Amino acid sequence: MRILSFVMALTAVLLAAGPTFAAPPKKRDTRTVESPAEALLSEGIALRRSGNNLAALPKFEEAYRLSPSPRTTAQLGLCLESLARWVESEKRLEEALTSNDPWIEKNRAVLADALKTSRDNISYIEVLGEPAGAEVFMNGRRVGSLPLGTPIKHDGGSALIEIRAPGFVTASQTVQVAAHSRSEVFLKALPDATKLVATKGSEPPDQSMDVTSSAANEPPKSIFSSPWFWGATAVVVVGATVAILVATSSTTTGSIDCSTCSDNINLN
Repeated sequence: MRILSFVMALTAVLLAAGPTFAAPPKKRDTRTVESPAEALLSEGIALRRSGNNLAALPKFEEAYRLSPSPRTTAQLGLCLESLARWVESEKRLEEALTSNDPWIEKNRAVLADALKTSRDNISYIEVLGEPAGAEVFMNGRRVGSLPLGTPIKHDGGSALIEIRAPGFVTASQTVQVAAHSRSEVFLKALPDATKLVATKGSEPPDQSMDVTSSAANEPPKSIFSSPWFWGATAVVVVGATVAILVATSSTTTGSIDCSTCSDNINLN
C-alpha cells in the first residue's frame, strides 16, 4: 500500500510539473520559399556556370516572362550576348541598366562592358524599294513599312529581305552581312499580272463602244433594199417621161402645113 501511495504521489507531482519538463518548441523556419521565376533564374545561372548557355537561355526567357526583374533582365541579356545574339542582348542590357536595383549597381561595370560588346557587333541593313507602304520582312519577321525610317539591325550572317504588298508579287533578296557592317538593299515589287487579269475579267463590258465598230462587222446590204434608191429611180423615170412628151410636142408643131392657112394671113 505504501508503494502504491508513493507511485500515485509521484505521478501527481510529475503531472503538476508537466510544463517544466515539456519539449522545447520547434524553431520557426524563416527561409523564403523561391518563386517559380527565381527557381528558373537559379537553374539558368547554374547552367551558365557549367558553360551551357544554350540550355540556360530558355530558363532565363521563361523567368523573364513570369517576372521581368532587373536581375533577371540582366542575366537574360548576358546569356544572349554569350550566344552572339547582339540585337536582343543590346535591348535587354539597356533595359536592365535603366534600373537602380542594388544588384544592378553592384554589377553595373560588367553589364556596361557587355552592352558595348553587343553594340560593336551589330550590323545594319538599309532597305529601299517600291511601292511605298509595302511591308518589309527580314527572315520572316515584319520590321516595318516602306519607306523605313532607320536601317534594320542584324546580328550578321545571312538575311532574307522581302517586301510584300496587296496586288504585287513579293520581291526578295538574300544578303550576306558581315559583323559590324552596313549594307543597302533595293527591291521593287511588280504588279501581279494574274490578279490584274482577274480584275479586268470581272468588270462589266464598256457600253460606250463605238457603234461604227459593230456596224463594220455587219454584212453589206443590197442597194435594191435601200429606200433612197427607189426614190431616185422614180425621179429619173418621171423626168424622162416629161422630156419625151416635150420633145414629141415640138415635133408636131413644126410640121403644120402653111398652105392651108395662108389665106387667113393678113399681108397688109
